[in-house]
Amino acid sequence: MLSFLVNGGGMGAAIRAYDWTQTALGSPSDWPTPLKTLISVVLGSNQPMFVAWGVEQTLLYNDAYATILANKHSNALGRPFMQVWSEIEADLIPIVEQAYAGLPVHMDDITLMMNRRGYVEETHFAFSYTPARGKDGIVQGLFCACTEITEQVLAERLRAADTERQRRLFEQAPGFITILRGPEHVFEFANATFRRLFGEREFVGKTVREAFPELAGQGFYELLDRVYQSGERFVADHVPILLYPSGSQPVERVLDFIYEPVVDETGTVTGIFVEGHDATDAHRAATELRESEERNRRIVEGVKDHSIFTVDDRNRVLDWTPGAEAVFGWSAEEIQGRSADILFTPEDREAGVPAEELATARQKGARMTSAGTCAATGAASSRTGPFAPSTTPKVQLPDSSRLPVTRQSAGLSRRHSVTPNSASDWPLRPQTTRYGTGTSPQTTFNGMKR
Repeated sequence: MLSFLVNGGGMGAAIRAYDWTQTALGSPSDWPTPLKTLISVVLGSNQPMFVAWGVEQTLLYNDAYATILANKHSNALGRPFMQVWSEIEADLIPIVEQAYAGLPVHMDDITLMMNRRGYVEETHFAFSYTPARGKDGIVQGLFCACTEITEQVLAERLRAADTERQRRLFEQAPGFITILRGPEHVFEFANATFRRLFGEREFVGKTVREAFPELAGQGFYELLDRVYQSGERFVADHVPILLYPSGSQPVERVLDFIYEPVVDETGTVTGIFVEGHDATDAHRAATELRESEERNRRIVEGVKDHSIFTVDDRNRVLDWTPGAEAVFGWSAEEIQGRSADILFTPEDREAGVPAEELATARQKGARMTSAGTCAATGAASSRTGPFAPSTTPKVQLPDSSRLPVTRQSAGLSRRHSVTPNSASDWPLRPQTTRYGTGTSPQTTFNGMKR
């Protein structure tokens, strides 16, 4: 047996058994040394390889290339290369002629519409054609090593289509979205909301540092670096950012956003997905609300002849202001957690007046009261005025079972008329609303001590 035809699997056996005397190549023992060498390389390789030799471009190949031939394999060995691949002849002629002219050819991706399984299919290959020369230096054929990449190309095409479809959705999103690539945080995508919020800076292709030089010293570069290096998500809530739009004065915004690491199939971080919202208006409103509540708190706590306190659905005192202490005599430590029934005379408590007044106020919108007990003396006294419920926005409380009721008591002289619209009531109304939940009533008591 000829040494260059040893082994080679199925194709080695097929080449040894083939009657080459009926071809232009003649007996294998008479083949030129370059051809014998190439056939030895082809049969010893696991990569798809073939040789086209001579003027007729006679085809010889290995087991791996037989897989590429598919149904053509049974009738391809020893035939002219162009006849075997007649359906793609127009694509092959230019590159085969180039190789036979002595110029190597290399392509990372060539698209060929092959018919190798009884139907035409799109295929993709990475390959190289190397001119094969005889003893006299003249090109006698070509040697090809190739890899089919059809599955990879089609999969990448599907991924690209999915990405494009996803980014069309991102483009219309109400929040700002951007996608950053690599450790330098290069912009791959920025949606319309992002461009409107941060200005048209031609983001794509720039690094974050190039697009936003004003962020130096604000901590955002460092946050991105940390997320990329650690692979851990970062969530920000009401974070201020100072921007310098082109041709304008510095602008401070407040943002809610997420930095989400993007990882590949191996779990390696390849970029960062950024999504968020402009929270400037909400932050400003919340700040103004807190300031307003603080002002109202100071007003309420500064008024000593008015009381505001809250009770739960069992009439237990939850909150007790300095005004309530001044009017009723109990300190917050003494009365919190106790039943507000103690603010009524024993006779009224025995008659069920506290529960009746609260129920009436909640159902009918108001209830007058005219009795009470002073903690300082233990004696019965009178505080006259209405309980008036109000509806407030829902606020989350530590215990949702608590249904607050607020009483407001005013120590007024006997000759004053007291109504829910009394001028003395207005400074206190905003503060009473902070204890409400949903549509639970808040009962305001205005009265005079007699």
